[in-house]
Amino acid sequence: MRKINYTKKRFSLSLQTVMLSLTFFLSTSLYAQGVKMSRVSLVQNETTDVLPNLTAEDLANADKWYYNEYRGGRNSDAYPHWDWSTDYMCALNFQGAWDEQNEGTTLQIRNSGDEQNNPADLDHFDSFVYGSKKITADNNILSLRIRTHNADEASPAYFGVQVVDLSDATPTAVKIGDTKTYGSSDYTDFDFDLSAYIGKEIIIAIGIYRAETGDYWKQFVLRAIRFANTKVEGTNWLPGTEVITDWHLTQEMVRSTMPQTKSSFTGISPVSGNRDNYKDAYRSWRTVNHVANEWTYVPLNKDPEVFPSEGYLIKTRGNTAINTLVPESYIYAKFAITSNNNQLILKARTFGSNYTFFKLTVIEEDGTVSFIAPTSNTAQEASAADDGCWKFKNDAGGTSDPDSYASFVYNLSQFNGSNVVLAFSVHKGESTNTDENKLAFYSIDMEDSGFLTNNKVSFSKMNNKVYSPAKGMLTVKQGGSITIYDTCGKIYSRKITSGANTFTIPTGFYIVQIDGHSYKTVVK
Repeated sequence: MRKINYTKKRFSLSLQTVMLSLTFFLSTSLYAQGVKMSRVSLVQNETTDVLPNLTAEDLANADKWYYNEYRGGRNSDAYPHWDWSTDYMCALNFQGAWDEQNEGTTLQIRNSGDEQNNPADLDHFDSFVYGSKKITADNNILSLRIRTHNADEASPAYFGVQVVDLSDATPTAVKIGDTKTYGSSDYTDFDFDLSAYIGKEIIIAIGIYRAETGDYWKQFVLRAIRFANTKVEGTNWLPGTEVITDWHLTQEMVRSTMPQTKSSFTGISPVSGNRDNYKDAYRSWRTVNHVANEWTYVPLNKDPEVFPSEGYLIKTRGNTAINTLVPESYIYAKFAITSNNNQLILKARTFGSNYTFFKLTVIEEDGTVSFIAPTSNTAQEASAADDGCWKFKNDAGGTSDPDSYASFVYNLSQFNGSNVVLAFSVHKGESTNTDENKLAFYSIDMEDSGFLTNNKVSFSKMNNKVYSPAKGMLTVKQGGSITIYDTCGKIYSRKITSGANTFTIPTGFYIVQIDGHSYKTVVK
């Protein structure tokens, strides 16, 4: 590994060229955890960039890479595991030039106009994707499935992986292995050993280097970013010991998935899209805690519907055998359960007159599996079914009618103090039903099961965020996950918004919760 430490001022191009001509390199030998590293300093002035255009402070707010597989591209490959509807890599955080293409999420050399004068630099990425990842013995090998555009064996693309450990006194970008080259339209797999960082949460950057100045145009195509305890190749599922047979969810994945830091999620996409126009739609998920961005989707047998106006939608095949053990597909996320988030509320709907069969599965880090029944629901029809499933009908609910979704409330207090994976799966439950059965997610909220009844509610200062502008009206000026309770603790309304909202509401006293902060108010 090579450490790359530089202080970079964002000069105009001409001044940058002068400064680069005055750069000197000082090489020393360092040994850390038995791995040889050399330090290269590129010194200018002022702002310290640990990665190009990103300071340590910037990196401290990096997206979490909670999961061990991220897929990119619009081509179908080993359907449904690899399909445009399941490839959400383009919702990650990028720097430089990039695009979402049929073959994968593509990092590009910046090469327009004056950018052609940029110097060759095999230490600092020209374009890259980055995130924060906890490394364990279960996921210490990073595998990249790649190909290239505008490159061949004689003139390949140069790429690599760099890591930043923000716990260091002076965080520095460290190259993992050597700079790699590849120039082919055939997919292949590269792996990078992150064992030196086991037990740490680190910043991982994957990027392309400019190897020449002038008119230099290369594209580095990422089909998959995967983490496991061994190299992963092809379109295979992640290796390991399955927790539940045929779910392709392994004990290694359960242990190494990072606990979510958020508590409220929406299935409503702010921007609509389809296979040929989805980049902006996927990117909009970053602004609203979208369930398909913050949880992860596993397409065992059936692809989802990504952008319905009623919410992110997973479904069954039509004419297929009953199976209440192995789902058609599911979403999952990991949570550290405490008294502050031990109640889960799912708001969802179905379509048509058929039942949708689904279940909530809880998986502990030791592999213990539990199927959790809801403590209450508001569905038009709902009842328990086989193997922990519930079946329900609720053909109502939309962005203009959020209160018509069915609400399912789950008590998770038995898992207080534990890190658990929560999985919502959809199953084929009836032989007489030959239609696709659909589960559309409007929202998922994790909250305190004893809210308003445990005498532990703390209230924030009002700051004019919540007020009654007129009789029977309540205005909430701040966007977020909003829940309105009456004084008995009953939920009057719940909504996820991106801006100010006014509710029509009876006169009385209320408590308004916005992203976990509680406010007392009175409606005139």
